[in-house]
Amino acid sequence: MSKSFKYNDVELFYNSRDHLIGLAEVFLLDTYLASLLQEGDLVVDLGAGIGDFAILASRRVGPEGKVIALEPNAEDYQLLKINVERNGCPNVTALNVGVAGEPGQKEISFWGKKYAFRVDTLENILARLEVRDRIDFIKMDIEGFEAEVIGGSIETIKDADVISLELHWTKDRVDRMLRPHGFVFRPLPRRRMLAKFVASMFTHPSALFKTSLTTIAWCPTMVFSRLSETVHEDRLMTGVYVKSRA
Repeated sequence: MSKSFKYNDVELFYNSRDHLIGLAEVFLLDTYLASLLQEGDLVVDLGAGIGDFAILASRRVGPEGKVIALEPNAEDYQLLKINVERNGCPNVTALNVGVAGEPGQKEISFWGKKYAFRVDTLENILARLEVRDRIDFIKMDIEGFEAEVIGGSIETIKDADVISLELHWTKDRVDRMLRPHGFVFRPLPRRRMLAKFVASMFTHPSALFKTSLTTIAWCPTMVFSRLSETVHEDRLMTGVYVKSRA
């Protein structure tokens, strides 16, 4: 049976500790810097999971904005649809597909599980949705496929203002693709995450306590690595590529 996570006016159903940790990163630590979203933005969420960032983005961009949430895992996609509907997010379009350099099928191992899924190019997906506007904000949590996706869809991605992502040993390659288009990488400030963590002690103590216990019980070093300066550029790195808005 699904459990629920509550944060202000948002309630999301989740099934696993992995989901709960993701919810904590998005809502309690603002890992993907949703604070950079603006009203009216067109957002593409690659690796939307159960809808945590998509629903937060939905609130931030408002009725004039739009969020396209793409999740290849069929089980997570079902929760994504439920959470989007339950939280009243008509500006979110959810699809069960992953993004890659070309259409086809892929297989991935993630948190000890292996699953196959359908992929397509970002351009094909946007064309089917009849999206012709420039993307303002891209969030990526795609487990090492960052360079492939960015390289395969650079003509679309280069026009975004913000690309918020996790890099999995891919920073050098992604840098080479994005720097010529005016992007500068800013690592996620650990001090900012620590400040969010402390603030959540007072604003959302129950949610913080629950997620912290789950994370510490499962992987104690994860808390330390997220809230310290120990993540190096050749391994997992979280941050944003930004350029000036027109």
